[in-house]
Amino acid sequence: MARPRTPLLSRDGIIAAALALVDAEGLEALSTRRLAAELGVSGPSLYNHVATKDELIDAVVDCVVAGVDVSAFG
Repeated sequence: MARPRTPLLSRDGIIAAALALVDAEGLEALSTRRLAAELGVSGPSLYNHVATKDELIDAVVDCVVAGVDVSAFG
């Protein structure tokens, strides 16, 4: 199968989908296979954007931490 002209995935999209899955069902529900199914792609497609599940989890944590307002503590 040829590569589509418009990419189906982006790192930000993968992280957002992973965060939504974790938010809805908990961290134990997150797997690359499950996430790929949610995104409608094969599992190896994710590895073009995130190398490992641990890297994916780190990116999700970074996304959550970036959204925390700490201005009241300064």
